[in-house]
Amino acid sequence: MKIKRLVKRLLRFHAVGKTLKKGGVKLCIGLDRSLISKGWISVGMDGDPDILEDAAKLAKVPDSCCEIILASHILEHLHYSGWGNERARKTIEILKRWGNKLRTGGKCIVCVPDLDLIVKVLKDNSEHYWNLENTVYKDVMSPFFGNMDNTFNAHSMAYNFSCLRYCMEKAGFTGIEKVKDSRLLLSDYNPSNLHWVSVNVVGVWKGQT
Repeated sequence: MKIKRLVKRLLRFHAVGKTLKKGGVKLCIGLDRSLISKGWISVGMDGDPDILEDAAKLAKVPDSCCEIILASHILEHLHYSGWGNERARKTIEILKRWGNKLRTGGKCIVCVPDLDLIVKVLKDNSEHYWNLENTVYKDVMSPFFGNMDNTFNAHSMAYNFSCLRYCMEKAGFTGIEKVKDSRLLLSDYNPSNLHWVSVNVVGVWKGQT
């Protein structure tokens, strides 16, 4: 069984390298399982993705090789510190780095918990916000803070559409809007993108900076 797993990983490694070299890559950041057989390459910081590395850097992904990037509930998990404007600046740096992996005109889809929705649910349920198990929301603490069941599964930045649009524009994206075609969200592999709290935003890369 160990030999079979090793052979499988080597074949997958070869397929990933070949796809990256060819270009036109569909890249999914923030998934802990392989997508190479589905026509995508997954990047994750734990589990068994196609590429295991720091999602903030994407050092193993060549510049200008991607036609689309889907960042699936990963941006809020990356390391930020300081005041809100400092965290926004760090977000812009990361988005610019992701953008440089896209060809000019490529698309980046970013899915994050929507702070506006979280605030609304907290306000509407202010007398029992800590116990929403019997409501359609189930919980509002995890979308806000992360599950916090390990060192990575915590949120250190909060976004709404306005903040995400601002950061994406500053990073070099244009045509920023909420995703209209849910087929782009790979929800069969990451249902978080269809969660009640998810805001899904797409932008077009203007060119490498």
